[in-house]
Amino acid sequence: MAKTKKNIVVSKRNFSDSMTIVTTPKRLLYRPNNYRRVIIVSFLNLPKPIVVSQIRHHYPSSKLSQKGLLSLKIAQDLTLQLGKTKLMAIWEQQKRGKFKQTYLIERESIEELNKRIDEINEEIKQQIDKALLSFVKEFNLKVESKPYWVRHEEYIKGEEYIDKLPKDLIIHDTVFKKVYGSGIEFINPNSPPGIEVKNYIKNRALEDISPKIVEALNELGSSYSKIAEDVLTPLTYQIKLHLKVQRKTYKYLKAINEKLEQKDNTLKWLKQNIYILNDVLKYKDVIKELPLREREDLSLWIINKFGFTP
Repeated sequence: MAKTKKNIVVSKRNFSDSMTIVTTPKRLLYRPNNYRRVIIVSFLNLPKPIVVSQIRHHYPSSKLSQKGLLSLKIAQDLTLQLGKTKLMAIWEQQKRGKFKQTYLIERESIEELNKRIDEINEEIKQQIDKALLSFVKEFNLKVESKPYWVRHEEYIKGEEYIDKLPKDLIIHDTVFKKVYGSGIEFINPNSPPGIEVKNYIKNRALEDISPKIVEALNELGSSYSKIAEDVLTPLTYQIKLHLKVQRKTYKYLKAINEKLEQKDNTLKWLKQNIYILNDVLKYKDVIKELPLREREDLSLWIINKFGFTP
């Protein structure tokens, strides 16, 4: 076992800096980052300016903004920010070389893979909450709320449709974003970390077998009407409803890939069907719909094939 950060111990087998693409649904590259939790605080015995002065004396490297936001780094991966009433802890994934450290999770089942994701997030959550409550106790602040999530980013890679996305494609969605060359990040601040990632994994696992499950339930329902009325019909409905909601991200990625593949196939089809120069005029309307880069590609291909530009 190798210690990678304070309070978190990860086995070498499950931790990786590699950017290698993996494709099996039971194997995933997972990187939590920019985790933020907040508690509401008040000042008991001393005014805030005096408390801030004490904190800055204890943490000489702390910084105070013009708006009165005090920031102090208490660990390599953890920063605290104290405002008027809020104390926020910001956890960031550490870097090894040029890359942020990434978990390589390999498990025998989807359930075990999801369990490992929960374990990672619980370890980070415990580290954040311990830092918040220790700071409150150290400087005699009063806690007015339980810690709660305000932001988290979860990068995943190693799934078929995600890995097929072009490196230069940028996506900003309400649930996830793609701003790097590969992989996507789930960014929903209204739920604890892990939920969107696990839902996406579950949806991909159910994608192929779910129609058979629904069909089998409906067949059983026709034979056992009483059971269908009390149990199977509601269960079938719940499965359909669950799949409809869970597939949002997957269908979005699939549509992008199909659109890109369609563009690639159009250019390929034209090259396969242009035999003489008259064919260029024949398919001029199709050629006009190509993106500029693909029209340039086709022009060079025509020059090489016929010896001059049409």
